[in-house]
Amino acid sequence: MTGLQKTVGLCLGFIAVVVGLFVYSVVRTPVLSEEQLREQGVFVLPRPREISPIELMTHKGEPFTLENLQGHWTFAFFGFTNCPDICPTSMAVMGQARRALGDDAFQGLLVTVDPERDTAEALAAYATTFAPDFLGVTGELE
Repeated sequence: MTGLQKTVGLCLGFIAVVVGLFVYSVVRTPVLSEEQLREQGVFVLPRPREISPIELMTHKGEPFTLENLQGHWTFAFFGFTNCPDICPTSMAVMGQARRALGDDAFQGLLVTVDPERDTAEALAAYATTFAPDFLGVTGELE
């Protein structure tokens, strides 16, 4: 191999490295700090807090504990079945989001704030109106 061939090979190698670095700089996803994200209009959630143990019952009569919240997103709405306007509107929006995102996107949950009147049957009829797999949960008033 002559000196000219080595020089041409090194120049081609250098050009390949420069082109590769340029392509990488264009297609890479930049890692931004929290402050840079906020400047871009991104809402950064704080670190999640640990949830205290819960003991609720689903409208199916099954226990609902922290384990039911693991491994997927859960959208919880705190309301009651006799609510005339806010509750059905909010649950309908949650049902629309569920249909738009797909069946496995999240678990919808209605946590009653009126456990004395919201029976399992009432919760089942109400929650599943908005999506067949939404759950109604209840517990002691305290």
